Amino acid sequence: MMPGVPCLAQLQYPNNIHAYISNLEGLGIFQTRTDVYMVGENIYEPLENNAKLAYGKIEAAIEDRVLDFKKGKIIITPLARLFMSACFDSKSPNQSLDSERG
Repeated sequence: MMPGVPCLAQLQYPNNIHAYISNLEGLGIFQTRTDVYMVGENIYEPLENNAKLAYGKIEAAIEDRVLDFKKGKIIITPLARLFMSACFDSKSPNQSLDSERG
């Protein structure tokens, strides 16, 4: 499992990711956990590098400020799994498209 949000680049407003996650958590779809996180060699490195690129100039401009990376994970709740099973066909997306095309 890759850390982060791989679909972030596909979002129309990627800067709103924190609001999206907060809203999904409020609806009971996600649960964010900071007391547990994924383990593995350099597993968070891509996220940290991305943040350093995005915020490194700000950090350098403000004295005595350092980027602090807090690890955690987002869990899909049982409610979300029920919702997905009710809304999505169990077939793969390609199978569904092929059968609709006739």
